[in-house]
Order: sequence, then structure tokens, then C-alpha cells
Amino acid sequence: LKATPEIRSVRFDLADRLALIPMEMLPSLKYVPLFLVMTLLLQLADGDGWNFHFVHAALPYFISLLLGSAVFQILLPGLPTRSFALKSAFLGLAGAFACNFLFHSTGWNAAADMLIIPAIVTYLGLNFTGATPFTSPSGVRKELSFALPALIIALVVGIVFKIIAVI
Repeated sequence: LKATPEIRSVRFDLADRLALIPMEMLPSLKYVPLFLVMTLLLQLADGDGWNFHFVHAALPYFISLLLGSAVFQILLPGLPTRSFALKSAFLGLAGAFACNFLFHSTGWNAAADMLIIPAIVTYLGLNFTGATPFTSPSGVRKELSFALPALIIALVVGIVFKIIAVI
């Protein structure tokens, strides 16, 4: 009946984080129709008519879902800072740079992706706070108090930039 140091510590290694990925990924799939509808409406507003280019235009947002609901969990201990919002924002910015490079985004579209992708990844990364031993309820509340307004602003400005790109 003696507590050892191993019993007093909490283990949350890669295997534990990998086991949680399906639980994080499945709820994020509900955003897929939203991304498809949003990119389809932007394509129709562009005047080019209906084609399957909107699926290609939605790919950066699918990538952001993957980054926020799977890659973040894998890289969690290696990402800089203690804040989940900042950790996931760094990952989101890296993803946005990669998407802009891979999909040759420029101008307003690139600027929009630099705001929207990190906002999505950060939102999904913040969802992971309740599944880890790294956070406390008071810490999560404090982090959300500054992160959520920033996410909303980034998302709204990014959507405005997407609309400007179409006009």
C-alpha cells in the first residue's frame, strides 16, 4: 500500500494519443458539407459556372481537418509553447503555408487561407484539451477566453478575403 513514483505520474504517450484520433476525427467530419457548400457557392459567384473545381478548392480545408484532428495529437508534445491554442496555431500556419505552396494560391485567396486554415486547426486542437492530462478546467477556460475571439475574427476576416477574391 505504498505509492510509487510511477503510480503518481500520468502517462500520455504516442500510443495513447493515437488511440484518441478516431474520437477527434469523426466529429470533425460534420464540417465537410460546410466546406463543400462554401467553396461551391464561391465558385458559382465567380461566374465560371458549375464544375468539380470546387472540390479542389476545398482541399486546403480538408487538410486543416486532418491537421487539427490527427496530426496535432501526434505532434502535441513536440510543438512549442504550453498553450494548446498556440501549439495548434503554429501547426495551422505551417499547414496554410504548405497549402498555399502546393495549390499555388496567391493574392486574396492566399491571405484568406492564412487566416482560415489556422483558425480551423486551432479550433480542433482546442477540442483536444479535454482528452489530455495536460490541462485543467481553469486553464482551459483562461485559454478559451482569448483564443475563441481570435478564432472568430480570423475566420470572419478570412471569409471576407475569400469573397473579395471572387469579386
